[in-house]
Amino acid sequence: MGWLAPGFLAGLLALGLPLWLHLLRRYRNQPRPFSSLMFFEPRTQSSILHRRLRYLALLALRMGLLALLALAFANPFISEPAAKATERRLLVVAVDDSFSMRYGDHMEEAKRRARGVLDGAEHGRLAMVAAFDTGVDFVAGPSVDRNILDAGLGSIAAGDEGTSFGALARALRGLAAAQRSALDVHVISDMQKAAMPPAFADLELPAGSRLTLDAVGKGGEANWTVESVNAPTRVFDGGKKTVSAVVAGYNTAETTLAATLALDGRVLETKTVTAPAGGRATVEFTGLETPYGFHRGEVRINAADELTGDNRYPFAVERLDPRPVLLFDSARKTRAALYLHAALEAADASGFQLEERASGSGDPGDLSRYAFVMVLDPGRMPARLEAALDGYVKRGGAVFLTLGAETLSAGKTPLTGHVIRGAEQPGRGETFETAAVTEPGYPALKGLTLEGVKFYEAAFTEAGNARVAARLGDHTPLLMEDRIGEGKVVTFASALDNVANDFPLKASFVAFVQQMADYLGGAAAGTANLTAGTVVDLHGEGAAGAAVDVTGPDGKRALSLTEAAALPTYELKQDGFYEIRAPGGRRRLLAVHADRRESDLTRVPEDTLALWAKGNSGDAPAQAGAGEPGEMVQKPLGRYLLVLALLAAVSESLFSVRYLWNREAA
Repeated sequence: MGWLAPGFLAGLLALGLPLWLHLLRRYRNQPRPFSSLMFFEPRTQSSILHRRLRYLALLALRMGLLALLALAFANPFISEPAAKATERRLLVVAVDDSFSMRYGDHMEEAKRRARGVLDGAEHGRLAMVAAFDTGVDFVAGPSVDRNILDAGLGSIAAGDEGTSFGALARALRGLAAAQRSALDVHVISDMQKAAMPPAFADLELPAGSRLTLDAVGKGGEANWTVESVNAPTRVFDGGKKTVSAVVAGYNTAETTLAATLALDGRVLETKTVTAPAGGRATVEFTGLETPYGFHRGEVRINAADELTGDNRYPFAVERLDPRPVLLFDSARKTRAALYLHAALEAADASGFQLEERASGSGDPGDLSRYAFVMVLDPGRMPARLEAALDGYVKRGGAVFLTLGAETLSAGKTPLTGHVIRGAEQPGRGETFETAAVTEPGYPALKGLTLEGVKFYEAAFTEAGNARVAARLGDHTPLLMEDRIGEGKVVTFASALDNVANDFPLKASFVAFVQQMADYLGGAAAGTANLTAGTVVDLHGEGAAGAAVDVTGPDGKRALSLTEAAALPTYELKQDGFYEIRAPGGRRRLLAVHADRRESDLTRVPEDTLALWAKGNSGDAPAQAGAGEPGEMVQKPLGRYLLVLALLAAVSESLFSVRYLWNREAA
């Protein structure tokens, strides 16, 4: 027997604490009246009774609890032969369920071989069944019941995601740590080259693991695919649009194929495309014409291969009228509105039309028909307008505020109530502030930089709980977002009139305005054409706690009512179309295609697979004690002592309550 952390044995000194507390127990004597004490001689009287311990069972439990805690942290271990420890090795059968396993009978063959591995295991062997693609799902076990393992194996089906051997290795390392057991891993896959991680070290399995690689299929099978499609996601006029697609072949001869463009199941155009041997070719369609609403598009080829799922590529397109945007400008009519107009019109089919109105006007009217609202330097906003905007935001609307001289004099921002502590107004001289993006992932700032923009006037605001996406050089918030109800208010702490700063003269200004408009108008939730396995942010569709309905490719609801209100994200696993409906009537149609890396069935080189298997041959001793016969391995006992300490703590609590009750009763 030994100790893994003997320093914790010093904790045994704490055993004197409960003994000292029991000896210090106070005794109370009943006072008795006496006429005079003058004839008594003063001296110290020893009391044997006061030095006698009481509640011996309670004392023993307290001392035992402290002793068990000290011993548990010292983590004692016993040594045992490696051959005996090896009996606890966990068998893991991992089956690849990625998109490429749809080729021919690869999945059926993988399941047959997995059953053979389970059949060959000795009776009573503890085993698990796992399915892996870009993630790992342990579908059965650990169990010795063959029926449970067979049921888990039968539930595995090829999906639409890619493969990652790196993800499998990470999951196995976590499994070994959780089970405290060495692993015998049997991986059954088509061993695609695309599944290898960038670094070979990412394939490392837990110490003591034994790895067997079982490849199905021949490797390098011929396959055609529609690799990518470039199609508009939104159309704002009735003209015909262009759609282009890339057709790729892997291990194929030069072939002429028929490529078809379809919309909502109706064929719009068919063209022929000749692709070189093992190469790519582009085909272009010019007949995409869409009526109003959401539509399901598709480009497909008539290739004769055994992986038909990648012979089609879905895409989503929406036809709608340009959406109105309401712009409130101050009475002094700055140039900011002119710059915003020009920036939005610079985009091809931006989909927004500005309607300008003075911020001091009367009834704001029905704000719900606007994609979003922009308010330039609102100052002391009329109460009627502020109340209307507040209700608009709480119902899911979006407002963009800029802060100028009039708002600075007001002392706080409307709607959000941020306190303005002052302003920097050095004039157009040499003194200015620069700005930097603090959150590159913010939708309105993706791919943008504020480098070179000079800010001469800016409001020094207190951000509070706002999300700050950009700051000035002195860390003052420049661009911040507040969530109010189901909507949002984005505040830019300067004006956009080419006086407070020179931002409107920079090339990044047009991209900033367009991306901000897309974000505020609900068009920046991401592309409508995604790869299987992509995770979408459901909270981006509405406020946290608001139910978001997701309909899958099968036309059924993908989330329960509880999940629809609670889940922040959702993973799009299947090829096809997903429809997302958020509060306020907002709707999105997402086209999901199978991972096109899976179309290349080229296998990992045999020497690489051999090196991976050899590097996990089980020669190194494992945490749980795997090794060669004759070796001695360590079996830690700390967790068992912690269980005993927990039982002692519960017993001590029960005894304490009992003695306290008896003492109060006496």
